[in-house]
Amino acid sequence: MTLFQPSLSETPKWNETIFRQYEIKTLPKTTALTARFEGNYFEGETSGIVFGVLFDYIKANHIKMTTPVLVYPDAHKMQFLVSAKQAEEIANGKRAPLESTALVSIETLPETKVMAYGIQGAYTQARYQEGRSKLLTHLNGLKQWKTAGKEVIAFWSSPFTPSPLKHADVMLPIESVIEDR
Repeated sequence: MTLFQPSLSETPKWNETIFRQYEIKTLPKTTALTARFEGNYFEGETSGIVFGVLFDYIKANHIKMTTPVLVYPDAHKMQFLVSAKQAEEIANGKRAPLESTALVSIETLPETKVMAYGIQGAYTQARYQEGRSKLLTHLNGLKQWKTAGKEVIAFWSSPFTPSPLKHADVMLPIESVIEDR
């Protein structure tokens, strides 16, 4: 039995950034299922354990898998996003509301403007750090934007995608330094 079937996953709420490209995008307000972890996401079994906690939650609650999966390395949390369709069903009373558990909390993420950089390959700390460095260098060259929060990684590929083919975005929340007049 396959644990992750991309054909059963929901359409993403935004598109992935092309490999080695920069993009400013607005992430929509959405509901997130959040699991926290200790230590370094990229070391040992941390990524598999926290993914498993969220996967068990969506399976038990009949929630479809969505892409991307978000990881906040410095905040020590991973998030699965609830599809717009399923969030609407919950809001309209067609589905039972999602409830937090000891391991998974339900959060509403606000609409957020981000600068993203597309990376490809195995999901490693070195690849993330390289993408983060390129993103920060690029952002520092853009005088109209400044960082407005901690970085997040958007993992687009299933756990069964061969490592060289995996895609992710390294993203930083941003805000304009130019005041509206």
